[in-house]
Amino acid sequence: MDECSIISDLLIDYINRNLTREENSRVILHLSRCKGCFDELKEIIELRDMLNVQLKEVPEDIKATAYNMLKQNTQSLTEILESKSPLMAFDILSYALKPVQETLDVVALFI
Repeated sequence: MDECSIISDLLIDYINRNLTREENSRVILHLSRCKGCFDELKEIIELRDMLNVQLKEVPEDIKATAYNMLKQNTQSLTEILESKSPLMAFDILSYALKPVQETLDVVALFI
């Protein structure tokens, strides 16, 4: 597996601050040298921000039902993109929303 593939698999966790100190340093160093991975990071952040804006407009009861219907995806983003599945858009959406669902699950514990 080449360095860009490894970094690509770490970007979501990097954005969500779920990396070890060593992994975080590796990602930062790579992003400082690789325009392709840096552009991928920007795209993921833009997608996340766009989804967050759209999610704010969805009523809570619908949001909760939709999250429960999303399958739990354990694939990496690279695996999803390479799968060429006809349902790839849903897999990407599930992958991108996983941190949001995890946050909602934690918040629900305190309510």
